Amino acid sequence: MQYLALNTVSAFVWSYQPKAETALQKVIDQRHSPVTSYLQERQMTCGVSVPIHLPKGGFASLTGLRTGNGKHVLKDAEQTLTDFSVISHAVQAAAYPLFGPEIRAYPHIRLTRRERECLRWAAEGLTAKEIAEQLHRSLATVTLHLTSAMHKLGAKNRVQAVLRATHYRLLDS
Repeated sequence: MQYLALNTVSAFVWSYQPKAETALQKVIDQRHSPVTSYLQERQMTCGVSVPIHLPKGGFASLTGLRTGNGKHVLKDAEQTLTDFSVISHAVQAAAYPLFGPEIRAYPHIRLTRRERECLRWAAEGLTAKEIAEQLHRSLATVTLHLTSAMHKLGAKNRVQAVLRATHYRLLDS
């Protein structure tokens, strides 16, 4: 489950139930049977996890466990995903100021003023063309800024770049 959390920024539902259709089934196999058997015997079969990527490569996740067996257990977990994600991010926001400045700083990610500005507009839902009109720049220039920001943030797409920049508090200034 932590492997999944390390490779995503999105909250997800997981299950160790053999026939459950969650992302976890794509990564577990027979090698994991001691763990899956243990969890199934104790009816700790599914839950929700929210990855929390921290500065300087740090990582945490907040995981909620739903006990029991049966189809309703997974459905219950799915129904709590949004609320659990909101709670997790509230916990992170409350804990973040408690970290020292050396932890809060992101010296390895430096976005230019234009990259931050383009990402802010993208976060508002504007397309690259609309951002270009807003900033009185060419579409190619805005696309260049957004692509550069995506690369710096290690994002696969614009949505993930906005999410990571927001998460890293790079759009605050």
